[in-house]
Amino acid sequence: MAHAKEKQSFYKLTVWINEAQYNQLVKLADGQKFSDYTRNQMFPAHKRAITINPQQAAHIIALLGKTRLHSNINQIAHDIHCGTASFSDKTELYIHEVANDIKDIRRRLITLTGKKA
Repeated sequence: MAHAKEKQSFYKLTVWINEAQYNQLVKLADGQKFSDYTRNQMFPAHKRAITINPQQAAHIIALLGKTRLHSNINQIAHDIHCGTASFSDKTELYIHEVANDIKDIRRRLITLTGKKA
């Protein structure tokens, strides 16, 4: 028997900060969306630190450039835009989280190579 699909609730959090706090947030977020940065600070995932040198980072970036990942993401985006894709709210949230993780990994790798993201 199929289980009823649980609908996940989302809540908006509004916080007022002063200019000094805002400037600090901009610096700490380091290019991330404020909502992503704040969520990660409030509910940190248990991530293991990985240490690599700039040459390794450059090699990883080169390998990522050879993948079809960008093509697959573009196909998903096209299907969503055309309305032919059907995802649950949970799947859509997961796609956004993965996309943000990929952006963060790319930014960190580029920073390790000594270049600007």
